[in-house]
Amino acid sequence: MLPELAGWLDSRYGTKHQKAVCAILEEVRSELEHCFALLDEWGTERKEEKEKRLVWQLVGLFGFPTPSSAHFSMYCVKGIEQGKAVVDWIGHNRTVTWDVPERAQPHLLPGMYIIATAGCHDEMGDPVLVYPPAFSPYLEPWLQKLKEWLDRVKKEVPVSQERVRASVDRLSRRP
Repeated sequence: MLPELAGWLDSRYGTKHQKAVCAILEEVRSELEHCFALLDEWGTERKEEKEKRLVWQLVGLFGFPTPSSAHFSMYCVKGIEQGKAVVDWIGHNRTVTWDVPERAQPHLLPGMYIIATAGCHDEMGDPVLVYPPAFSPYLEPWLQKLKEWLDRVKKEVPVSQERVRASVDRLSRRP
């Protein structure tokens, strides 16, 4: 599909993307096949639960309230040990283990980034998106900026809360 899109862009706008797109796809073909296989093999379990969570996530994107259990987290695969994935939980600064269906284990590659559903008690659900290890150079700078932003927000929230508290106190003392 991507080569066809690049070909269409080339013919429509006079660009020369198709050759580069095809070369990149060929270079990462094996990793991409593992990504798709991982989603297929893992996703066949609890399909109905996965679909419900995706619907709730979509509802949340439109600003409607959702159950607290409907959210996603990002993980980076470190390896697999005794049938469990060892992953870094991005944004939580901790390493956790994750039960992996046996048929999905051969497709789990170190360096993969996985976006998966996560429950309200930090349990991990099924993967929704899987990025190959080759995606890392593009994702790492974005994750670093995200971490810096989160650190800044963590510092600013208490200050903002104190300002609101002080304003409420002033307003409540007015006659």
